[in-house]
Amino acid sequence: MATAERPIEGGMRAAYRPPRRLTRLRVLATFAVLALLAGMLLTRSTWSAFSATTSNPANSAAAGTVVLADNDANGAMFNLSGMTPGSSASSCIKVTYSGTLPALVHLYQTSGGSGLGSYLDLTITRGSSSTAFADCSGFTADTTDYAGLGQGILFSGTLASLGGTYAAGLSDQRSATVPEIWTANEVHAYKLTLALRNNNSAQSATVTPTFTWEARNSSVYSDVILSDQPASYWKLDETSGTTATDALGVANGTHLNGVSVNQTSGVKNASKAASYDGTDDRTTLGDVYGFSGTTSYSVEFWVNPTAPNTQYRMIIAKTLALPGGGWYFYVAPTTSATPNGIRFVRQDASGTSNVDSGPALNPGTWYHIVGTWDGSNMRLYVNAAAPVTLGSAISLPATTGRQLTLGTDSAANGSRYGGLIDEVAIYTYVLSAQQIGEHYDAGHM
Repeated sequence: MATAERPIEGGMRAAYRPPRRLTRLRVLATFAVLALLAGMLLTRSTWSAFSATTSNPANSAAAGTVVLADNDANGAMFNLSGMTPGSSASSCIKVTYSGTLPALVHLYQTSGGSGLGSYLDLTITRGSSSTAFADCSGFTADTTDYAGLGQGILFSGTLASLGGTYAAGLSDQRSATVPEIWTANEVHAYKLTLALRNNNSAQSATVTPTFTWEARNSSVYSDVILSDQPASYWKLDETSGTTATDALGVANGTHLNGVSVNQTSGVKNASKAASYDGTDDRTTLGDVYGFSGTTSYSVEFWVNPTAPNTQYRMIIAKTLALPGGGWYFYVAPTTSATPNGIRFVRQDASGTSNVDSGPALNPGTWYHIVGTWDGSNMRLYVNAAAPVTLGSAISLPATTGRQLTLGTDSAANGSRYGGLIDEVAIYTYVLSAQQIGEHYDAGHM
């Protein structure tokens, strides 16, 4: 094989050197192979990594509903013609609420025509009805005088003066001062009466009114409570002073020994709360609501206790000097079978009946508490959960002369509560589980 060698100085033979371009290609190829190998190693490392997962399935969310309907079957309440001064007509309609959220209902009207509404007197009466739409023969007015106009009457004025929007419309009422809060399956009937005034300007005038009942869910806690007609309701929202005002005006109370008012409430849409030091603070609410014998009643409040201790911390009580008897609620001591839980007690000379909440109350947390007595069973609800129930034969003694008291027992003999109390309500009937749930939903943050 013939070769060509280039001689160099000194007679030595030079080693073979490939062309520079070929050298560069070999270097690039080497880097490419190394990169490929690195990628393979990285890929293989990724595929072989250990891993683990955990998941939380079955989450859900659902909005509540506001649903209102009537029985008109798209028929008109009035179809009047040829009216003369003094002529009148009445028509009745039933309105049903089937929503899941408590709601306020307003009635308003919008009118077309040429102004006859200014000469038509309108009376709106609420009640019940056993007859079909437009037929008022089975209508019975409510017995409440809502507006000082007579039993069941909500409105009396001209058709034109009835507001034309929800805000300007007529609020449905529970009492003269408290709006009705509609809840599921609530039904009311309305009788509307139109009468033509003796005014010459009404000649040939027309009007085409549309009557609208509109429901909007209520988020105001006090509206929901007042609509269920407590006998007394202490909001404890005073910003100063020593008076605990009863929203029903039955039993205003007095804060004693430095109860701290104007404290931040943990109840939604509530204003303020009262704080008790656990040493000597208390609020007296009058010689009321002893519920002697087996009288039915319900007690409702919100609490946020301080750290647990070995003391019985009385929240609300109407008692003789214990153990003489009465009813009361307290936070159990750390030494009890249910430490820092809520206990509802009925006591007479023969002994006591106790209902315990079970779970301990955490300091710094707000809780909604309701206790009911129906004449034979005590029930205790915490945050509207299923109640603890206890049958009881206790018949309460008369506690005349003793104060209904917040923060200790009626004799102020000790058992001091430390923490916050808010929105205390007393009812002279048994609240239902549905009502209690609505109250909790309205107040829970």
